[in-house]
Amino acid sequence: MGGPVQGYYQPVLVTGPRGVNISMTYQGEFTPLKPMPNIVGLLIGQVYRMRITNFPVLDAQGAELFPTLEIIDRIYAPKGKEVQNPIVVEISLEDIKEALRGNLVTRVIYLEDPNNPIPTVNPPNKYQSTFDIPSDADPVAVADTMGRPVAVLRLGGRMPIRTPEGLLSDEFQFGSPSFIDYNTSVPATRKSTTTIAPAKPGAQKPSAQGKQPALPPTEQPGQPDNAPGANDGFDDIEF
Repeated sequence: MGGPVQGYYQPVLVTGPRGVNISMTYQGEFTPLKPMPNIVGLLIGQVYRMRITNFPVLDAQGAELFPTLEIIDRIYAPKGKEVQNPIVVEISLEDIKEALRGNLVTRVIYLEDPNNPIPTVNPPNKYQSTFDIPSDADPVAVADTMGRPVAVLRLGGRMPIRTPEGLLSDEFQFGSPSFIDYNTSVPATRKSTTTIAPAKPGAQKPSAQGKQPALPPTEQPGQPDNAPGANDGFDDIEF
């Protein structure tokens, strides 16, 4: 334990059913879609809007969902191995089905109490074990009794809200907080990182050539000193 929380970009692995694509918000628009799994660095205490689409196992041609992901605490991986030990957020097929039916799904991801772990084995091809609670219970409070909550996923029927200029509203994208894109759609090769900064107030819709990365944050997990912008941690990641 110990280490910065404010201003720290926590690596987060977002995964889901095979074929599902994901993007984030950036300067009033969604970034290009990428196949899951995808690793991004997210600021603690911020809420991020995502877009997920392409549900090949469902009869939902053209359907899209726009979940939010809030990182409420960090994890403390060995120094230099932060990206190899991300918070895992799994969006399950059951979650997607419930959201497409118009229901709100709230999933709290927590680190279990090391002194009182739950003896369970994950099914094949699943990252996380899950259990349901009554709809009138507070999921964060329940997770707090089981361990240390680190992230909250909310998945429902919310649709994009756009300004008269055609940009995503600040309300919808929660101010578009900055994040780090670790470019992990093909994890077998070495990747560079890109810091995606939020739009400035009154900024115009960027062109394709205008989407330049901002300067890196003061602390980027997994960045070796001798290779700025490179990430040596991806060579050993298996998905």
